[in-house]
Amino acid sequence: MNLPAGVLTGQQWQELNVILKEKKAALPAVCVSSTGTANAAMAAAAEANSPIIILASFGGGYFNAGKTLPKDPTIWAAGAESIARHIKIMAPFYGVPVIVATDHCSMENLPWLEKMLEIDQAEFDKTGSALWSGHMADLSASPIDEALPIYKDLLKRHADLGMILEFELGETGGEEDGVTGTASYTSPEECSKVYGELIQISDLFTAALTFGNVHGVYKGNFDLRPDILGACQAKIREEHGLSEQNPMDLVFHGGSGCTPDQMKEALEHGTIKQNIDTDTQWAFSKAIVEYVRANEDFLNTQVGNSSDPDAPNKKKYDPRVVLSGAEKAMTARILESYGWLNGLNVLG
Repeated sequence: MNLPAGVLTGQQWQELNVILKEKKAALPAVCVSSTGTANAAMAAAAEANSPIIILASFGGGYFNAGKTLPKDPTIWAAGAESIARHIKIMAPFYGVPVIVATDHCSMENLPWLEKMLEIDQAEFDKTGSALWSGHMADLSASPIDEALPIYKDLLKRHADLGMILEFELGETGGEEDGVTGTASYTSPEECSKVYGELIQISDLFTAALTFGNVHGVYKGNFDLRPDILGACQAKIREEHGLSEQNPMDLVFHGGSGCTPDQMKEALEHGTIKQNIDTDTQWAFSKAIVEYVRANEDFLNTQVGNSSDPDAPNKKKYDPRVVLSGAEKAMTARILESYGWLNGLNVLG
């Protein structure tokens, strides 16, 4: 598939998903909170010779904007926009196609999504394409009768801008950006019902179904059941008279405790995207800790160390040195995910 280096539109993303399902592969969707972490993700994509999905949550947008600013949806959106525009400028230099999207907008944070759609509309009016490739609305904590009309309205607005809407059915367990959920299992009947309502509006959507998924790393065992994804796809085929094995593009959130066999089964059932955040945060932070431990002798004072009491230590405490190592560690962890997801060399 011939994809341009740069930010993909929602339609291009959807065309890529067809290829991924045929290949039984998925792409890592990396949550970032700065231009540096976005660069780490693009570096991984270049090495993997594959597209990548880069996400910003409202918390990531807020961090990038600066947390001395007020907690305000407009500021969260501006911070996320800053990351998206950085990627738009830099992706061609990395030579990779990038899907730029947002993550987990809950019911209480819908004003943040509204602000980003305003940005997308202005960008579309100016250039013919939205800024982002798509957004995610996660209204899974609300009753489906309350969530579905909002999903339908958002899908129409996304489709009008050529963007993909990702929605969640069933709660992912654990905590992310201050939002806590209880691990649950999506009902195939509910999944088919929602599919039937949305497909009448547009096919520009993906679904984050839950099968015992958990955000974060915790002690204990998690009853991950990727067979539920297959049951949901089968119910859609049955009730809507479809022949395609996996008619809906699926997203895997919260991979804690997932075994290679469970990941392979999720790919068999049409998973084309797996979010990654906890493990890349750990790789990034662990690299900083290791650097500090290895260079403690140079980090206690600006001048002087055990080797030379008069030597300046600037080359050791320069934040660029510390952070570039952390970014490389993050890149390495993303590359591991590409391998597990059968996502290497998608570009051929």
